[in-house]
Amino acid sequence: MKFSNKQVAGLLLSIGAAIFVFAAIVSEGIDTEYIFSTPMNWLADGAAAPIFRSAFVILGLSIVIGAYLIVRPLRQQTFNNKLFWLLMTLTGIGAAGIGLLPEGAGLAHVVVVRMFWVFAIPAAVMSFSFQKRPFAYISVALGILTLIATVLFLSSVYVGEITFLGITRGGMQRMIQYPIVLWILGFGAHLAAGASEAAATGKP
Repeated sequence: MKFSNKQVAGLLLSIGAAIFVFAAIVSEGIDTEYIFSTPMNWLADGAAAPIFRSAFVILGLSIVIGAYLIVRPLRQQTFNNKLFWLLMTLTGIGAAGIGLLPEGAGLAHVVVVRMFWVFAIPAAVMSFSFQKRPFAYISVALGILTLIATVLFLSSVYVGEITFLGITRGGMQRMIQYPIVLWILGFGAHLAAGASEAAATGKP
């Protein structure tokens, strides 16, 4: 059986997201000094660093490669499809960067984390055109949820921890990263399942 580029891309996205989820669970179990209230990215500097960092790199690579396969051949695509490819690619670079540049990297780490968050939001919304309904609406909802959580997380710099809504800094960070991962997992599964060409290209 021959699989289309989009189906292969979907498989890669789903596998990358699933690996990240399991790696995060295992890492939190291994690193006994880690507590929920701290950002989960701190796991990249602890006892489970090799597992957690590798998972981020795998997730990032799966997004970059998946983005290329989804809109291949790039030159013949519409502007919206090219923009989607760019947003997905930058999201993937950000994810891989988190694995390569952990907390100890200072400003470089902050930059790649923000890349992962900021570019994933419009990418999730734009993926609406590549999916059948009703799942397309779920992608948009996850993108909006990520946006709200990101604003609340970053606002804490100016107004204090009240923006964490009682779930601590670590909890609010999870409210950013897990919706992104859930979107990637679901979007990938949708493509891998063999969505129709019309839905995959955004045509009515």
